[in-house]
Amino acid sequence: MILFIIGTRPQYVKMFPIFTYLKDNLDFILIDSGQHYDPQMSEKFANEFNMHPDFIFNESKYSGMEFFGYFVSELERFLRRNKSITKVVVFGDTLTTSAGSIVAKMMGLELFHIEAGLRSFNREMPEEINRIIADHIADKNLILSSAGKENLINEGIENQKIIEIGDLMYDSVNLVKKIMKHDARPQDNFSLLTIHRKENLSKKASIKAIFGFIEGLEHKFILPIHHSLKNAMNEFKLEIPRNVKAVNPLTYIETIKHINNSEIVLTDSGGLQKEAYYCHKPVIVLRNETEWIELIDNNYSIYFRDYKKDHKFNTDYENLYYVNTNNIQIIKDCLS
Repeated sequence: MILFIIGTRPQYVKMFPIFTYLKDNLDFILIDSGQHYDPQMSEKFANEFNMHPDFIFNESKYSGMEFFGYFVSELERFLRRNKSITKVVVFGDTLTTSAGSIVAKMMGLELFHIEAGLRSFNREMPEEINRIIADHIADKNLILSSAGKENLINEGIENQKIIEIGDLMYDSVNLVKKIMKHDARPQDNFSLLTIHRKENLSKKASIKAIFGFIEGLEHKFILPIHHSLKNAMNEFKLEIPRNVKAVNPLTYIETIKHINNSEIVLTDSGGLQKEAYYCHKPVIVLRNETEWIELIDNNYSIYFRDYKKDHKFNTDYENLYYVNTNNIQIIKDCLS
């Protein structure tokens, strides 16, 4: 039996194509750690993906390291009750990822890390620590590109533990595009803006710098208000820029609609950088570093500190990075 562990919006997105294509071909259990559980939004995601976890933990009782300790304890109990589970699959770089990885290996189970090998080379980011933990104890690291392999090899991880599968988010975007053919695009001229990273929200000066940059742009933006951004704005008594319209959090399908409707996307999200790229939209990255260095190096994205109004982005999307059309079969073979 295989256990898939998710707990955040991006992890739902990465699980979506696996669930869609392999639900009738693999014997597995899907659990939600509850790391970002919200009764309304979590149910919306489950409904729009038609993907309902078998178990949901936490349900917003804990956050941060309290959540980490809680989930380690609860996952151990769950695995002791479900002794048929022999393989555990984790995704990405969250506390759910590192907690799930540690428990799996402590209990002698085979661990698979999807989206392994990414590095921002900034160990002040919690995500970087979560990635490193999962990569170094996983039995198999499933990577997106050769850059991920190079990072892992440089850190001493054996070649036989590395399997290139490409990016599941590409499959998710394409699945949503099929759904969107029967649905109208948003009828507005707002581009998409998202801000949620801890390093951007922990200091008033960081938020003011980003807001000042946004106000200097000619575009109008729609900003889904993440709870961490709302808390930071209240703490520092800040108002959103005049060219920004605040909205409630978006579902995944709504997010892809707004990306498609955007002239440009501004974000500090790793996943959104790629989703915009797969929708052929340029990105201004609201961070000082990114895991998706190929997009920066090839001018599909640019750091906001480097952006000038006359900047010309690369518009050649013929040969996309991170894409492997055989990735679902590779994952199936790997787990079978």
